[in-house]
Amino acid sequence: MWRVTSSAIILAAVVNSAVYGAERGMPTVEILGASSTEAVPTSFHGAFDPKPRLEITPQQLVGTDQILLTTAYTWACKLTSNLSTTPSLSFDRDKCTLVSKPIFFLGGPPGGEAKGDTRSAQHWRRTYDGIVSSQAIASQSHRERLLILRQGENKNEKMGDRFVKNTVNDDVSPTVCFSGAVDGAYRDCWSAYNAFINGSIITLQGHSKRKWLARDLGPVLWPAMGYLVGGKKSSNGVRSPNSIVHQGFVYVFYNDTSRGTEDGRKGGMRLARADLADPTLTFYPLYKGAFLLDNPSLPRAFDPARMREFYGMPGGRADSFLRNDVNLWKFNVARVRGTDYFLGVSEEGGFNGVPWTLQLRVSSDLIHWSDPVGVPGEMAESWTTGGLHYPVLRADAGEAQEIDPSGFWLFGTGSRTGLVRKKLVIQLTHSRPN
Repeated sequence: MWRVTSSAIILAAVVNSAVYGAERGMPTVEILGASSTEAVPTSFHGAFDPKPRLEITPQQLVGTDQILLTTAYTWACKLTSNLSTTPSLSFDRDKCTLVSKPIFFLGGPPGGEAKGDTRSAQHWRRTYDGIVSSQAIASQSHRERLLILRQGENKNEKMGDRFVKNTVNDDVSPTVCFSGAVDGAYRDCWSAYNAFINGSIITLQGHSKRKWLARDLGPVLWPAMGYLVGGKKSSNGVRSPNSIVHQGFVYVFYNDTSRGTEDGRKGGMRLARADLADPTLTFYPLYKGAFLLDNPSLPRAFDPARMREFYGMPGGRADSFLRNDVNLWKFNVARVRGTDYFLGVSEEGGFNGVPWTLQLRVSSDLIHWSDPVGVPGEMAESWTTGGLHYPVLRADAGEAQEIDPSGFWLFGTGSRTGLVRKKLVIQLTHSRPN
């Protein structure tokens, strides 16, 4: 049972200010070189069911030779080539394992029927359960124990000829408003869409580390406004997590869609962290310059087995760590090799008339960030015309979460082209004193 416990009011950490701008002396990012964006053709061989799709940028499972291919479900496949240099990727079914899937999914040939257990109480993965981030949480000599973060969804969805109803917004009929393909294009029904950020503790077994022993934690982060207020929708949930380990804590950047107006109850890009020494792995959001132990992200006494009882409860208060973050919905971070800094890449805009862009920032503490610098060639009128989505920073040698400024890669998925990549060269520039 996953429960949140709390002690007396304690400050877990206090940073300089609740206004998280660039600290004095923070370097800025100067882009020295940028390649064109190139596609990496990908093929699959054998009887995959359900078929892999590169909706989310593939990421290598930390400490292994497995790559995660994620959409509403995730396949873990043996990676036999360097992502940064290979001209193409090919995956065989006998070297892949289905490691996550939602309660309901569309299986079989195109046009097949939705499969699922209507009695399942795992509402956090009802219609989507894709792995988006992994971190080693044991010592360096025991890297096989991992924290996995999964994007979950619970929404009205049309799967084949079947309508699946969400279990949060009971007043929205799936035959009237549903997520699914309409006239060849996928659309979401936002009045019946709910996103969750879920966790699993994974132990990798066997010499190849391809056998997974998983413990599902259910949701580990919660929207500041909850999902309902007075039975009415107060958010679309939390989504798009990215994690990094720093000084014994796992930090998670995520998008909160809360619609509140009170301090700490608004939506935007947020940051939370959990102490790796804490057996409950309780996450605390950044709020007013602190990760407060009396302000956990999950509602008090949260129990995933009774999750529907908590939809109307708010999560912990959280505020922005970046200026102008309303249109920022994806943030990926890596260490800059040979320095004490982190590089962040954000995906911003693309909707409601706001141009789509990719931006780079630098930080020394994951809280204060420099002003953004646009990635050359990565600006478009809308999300659908953007060329590199769900950006992930990778080193030239292929490993994630540490980059060499003299040459590294941005990986993503194209709107129509599958896996894409772009090489960058940067330097961190300190302004000269007056």
